[in-house]
Amino acid sequence: MPPSGLLEEAPERCAAEFEGGHGGQQPKQRSHLSSVLQLTAMCLGPGLFTIPSVFAQLGILQSSIAVACIAVFADFAMQRLLDVAAEHGLSSYEALAQKALGAMGNSAMAAITLVTTFIASCSYLGASASLLVDVFAAFILDVNVNDGNIAVVSSQKQVVLLLALTFGVLPLWMSPTMGDKSWISSTGVGVMLVSIAFFLGYCILYLIQHGASSVPLATSSAQSFLENIATLAFSFSMIFAVFPTLEELSSDASVAETVPSVKLITKHSVALCASLYMFMGIIGSLSFGKDTKTIALQNLNLSQPLTQLAHLLVGMSLALNVAIISFPTVKSLELLCKSFCCARWQAFNMHPWLAAVIALAIVVVDSALPTKIAFALCGSLGLGFAAYIMPCILFLRLDSRSSWSSFQKAFVPLVLLFGMMLVFGSTPMTLSDLLHSSATSSIPLKDSLVKQWCKQGSPLLDMESSREAFNF
Repeated sequence: MPPSGLLEEAPERCAAEFEGGHGGQQPKQRSHLSSVLQLTAMCLGPGLFTIPSVFAQLGILQSSIAVACIAVFADFAMQRLLDVAAEHGLSSYEALAQKALGAMGNSAMAAITLVTTFIASCSYLGASASLLVDVFAAFILDVNVNDGNIAVVSSQKQVVLLLALTFGVLPLWMSPTMGDKSWISSTGVGVMLVSIAFFLGYCILYLIQHGASSVPLATSSAQSFLENIATLAFSFSMIFAVFPTLEELSSDASVAETVPSVKLITKHSVALCASLYMFMGIIGSLSFGKDTKTIALQNLNLSQPLTQLAHLLVGMSLALNVAIISFPTVKSLELLCKSFCCARWQAFNMHPWLAAVIALAIVVVDSALPTKIAFALCGSLGLGFAAYIMPCILFLRLDSRSSWSSFQKAFVPLVLLFGMMLVFGSTPMTLSDLLHSSATSSIPLKDSLVKQWCKQGSPLLDMESSREAFNF
C-alpha cells in the first residue's frame, strides 16, 4: 500500500501544478475577467481549428445546435460539482471523488486524467508534426503543400519526425514539478489568440473575394454525427481548470463563500467558448466548404510568408505544450503505479522513467492514429468521463440539499446520458472509422514538384523523364 496521504495529496498537487503552473509560489488573486480568461484558455488549443471541419461535415444548423447543447451540458455538470464542493467545503475534484467513492475515487480520477491527457498529448503532437512539416516544405521548396492532399513525408519519415519532436521536449518532462514552465502555457495562449485572429481575418477576406462555399444544414449519417459530437465535446475542456480557480479564489475565504463567484465565472467562460466556436465554425466552413481539412489552418495558402509564420508558431507552440499536457499523464501513471507497489518501491523516483515510457507511447500511437481520430477519442473517452459522467455521479452521491423533484436532480440523467453516449456511442464509431476507413489518397510531394516544374516550361517532355531527371 502507498504511504499515508499519497492517494489524497498527489492528485491535487498534480492538478494544481498542471493547471496553475505556480511551482510552489503563493497564488495571486484574480479579477473576474482574468478568471474567465483562465478557464477559457484551457480550450484554446488545436481543437479550435477542428471546429470548421465539424461544421462542414455536420452542417451549419446541426453543428450550431450541437455546440449550444454541449455548452449547456458542460456548464450544468460544472455547476453541480461546485454545488457539492460548497456543501462539503472541498476545493478539488479529487477530494470530491474520494469523499464520494473512497480510495476508488482517487484511482478513478487518476485513470481518467491519464487517458484524457495522454490522448490530448497525441493530438497535440500529431498536429504539431503536420504543421511543421508543411511549413518547412513550403519554405524550402516554395510549394503550397496545402493545395490539395500532398503527402510531404512518408510514414517511415513521419515516425522519425515524431521521435525527434517528442524527445526534443522530453527534458521538460523530467522535472517532477512544473516549476518555471508556466511561460509555455502563457506563450501558447498568446500564439493561439494571434493565430485565431489571423485565421478569421484570412477567412473573411477569402469570403469577400470568392464568396461562400456550399455547406449543408445537417447530416443524416449517424457515424459522422457521433464522431463529430465527440470532437466538439473535446473543445469544452475547462473542467480541468475549475477547481484550480476555486482554490485560488478561496485562499482568503471559505469554499462556500467563493463558489457563487466561480459558478458565474464558469457560465461566462462557457458562453465565450460557445460563441467563439460558432463563429469559427460558420466562417471557416463557409470559406472552404467540403474541402475543409481536419486542422483548418491547413486550408490557408502556404505560399504566403504570414501563413507560413502562423503555421510555424502554432506548430512550435503545440510541440512545447505537449510537455505541459502530458505532465499529469506521467503523474497519474506514477500515482497508479505506486498505489499497487510494495512499500520499498514507494521512495523510488519513477518520474523520469515513466516520462520516457509515455513519450515512446505517444510516438507509437501517433504513428497509427490520425489526428482527426485522436481529437474525437479525447472527447469521447476523456471528456465523456471527466466532464459529464463523473460530475453526475459525484453530485448524486454527495448532494443532500436538492430534492428529486428539483431541476438540479431532474436534469442530471440527461447529462449523464450524454456522457454515456460519448463513451459508449462515439468511441466505438470512432474506432470503427479508424479500423475500416480506407487510406486517403494523396499525391507524393515529388509528383507535385514534377508537375510544377513541367507547368513552368521544363524542356522535359513527360512525367517519367522528369522523375528520372529528379532521380526519384
